[in-house]
Amino acid sequence: MKEDVLETIGADWLLQKPSVYVKTNLKYRPPKESIDFDIQKDNIYSDIDILSLNINNLDIVTILNCKSWMDGFDCKKFDEMLKDSSNHEKEFGGKEYWKHFRELISPKWNKGFIQRIKEENKNFKNIKYIILSLYAKNKESILEWQKNQIILQNFKNENINLLSIEILELKDLIKDINIKSSDYVENSDFIRMIQILKASRILN
Repeated sequence: MKEDVLETIGADWLLQKPSVYVKTNLKYRPPKESIDFDIQKDNIYSDIDILSLNINNLDIVTILNCKSWMDGFDCKKFDEMLKDSSNHEKEFGGKEYWKHFRELISPKWNKGFIQRIKEENKNFKNIKYIILSLYAKNKESILEWQKNQIILQNFKNENINLLSIEILELKDLIKDINIKSSDYVENSDFIRMIQILKASRILN
């Protein structure tokens, strides 16, 4: 069962696309053979919110990291905190900034992240990384994430090509689903709700 409503919506959005395979809440942690593995700090699993691949193109994996923060996601603030390692220990939401994106920032967590993806698709060489938020602030700053040398080097070390880092808001998914939804009864509760809202003229 999916625990987070935004994760459910994100998975439903991906599953409406042709030839797409989706898994949610995949547990991972740094490999124990990592030089700096700390059994006290690294023994607790993190998770990949949503992993998606198209069975017709197994070279590429799409990852959704869902942020259901009611105050929204500030792309610029996180960019500033993540690109300078001196800021990594500063906190947001009760934990250090870097831990919200440990799979991007920490070499050992990135290695565990890549290894877990390979358990689902050993052939992948490219990754698309999407941050899904209720709404986003300073969206244009997401372009700076793709220049973050810490992030780029981590993926380079694992021989993975980071194709893009994108930001999507809930309204983007609703708009896309609204355009594509048909008159047939959908097997997704969320997409079925979109159909009902359209039929009741609440959505155009």
